[in-house]
Amino acid sequence: MTKILLPLILLTCGVSLWLFERDQPASSVDSKYRTEASHFLTLTSQARLHFQDHGPDGALPIVLLHGSNASLFDWAPWVNELSHKYRLITIDLPGHGLTGQVPDGDYSTAAYIRVVHELTRHLGLQRFVLGGNSMGGGITWQYAAEYPNRVSAMLLIDASGPQAWQV
Repeated sequence: MTKILLPLILLTCGVSLWLFERDQPASSVDSKYRTEASHFLTLTSQARLHFQDHGPDGALPIVLLHGSNASLFDWAPWVNELSHKYRLITIDLPGHGLTGQVPDGDYSTAAYIRVVHELTRHLGLQRFVLGGNSMGGGITWQYAAEYPNRVSAMLLIDASGPQAWQV
């Protein structure tokens, strides 16, 4: 058994080392994935937030939050379909996409709610539709519970529930 297992372990380690790629510098990743709609905002926490803003300025604003281990690019089909009629704002939440790591290391739901609040205030959005998928859906309903006067409607897609997310 060890005559077979040891070579398989060594082969697996060798292939893993051969395929390993180091992290790319942020500037390289930014230039590869940013688009004309990309914007960056330095938050009060000193984190750099990546978001995209599509559609007419005067249109109904819809802010969309992605799920865990995803990015704002998950909303690309929605943006392509709806941005002619609505203002679609998609966010790379901290720890995801081009936002990446944040200096304080806070990836809690409360931190995500603060990010949404700070960005929407920065954009001058008084009331808006807020939508999210999975983790983003959990952040959506919790944001709406905390700021009910700012959210005119919610779009919840397979949203995480109260047991999974606590503010």
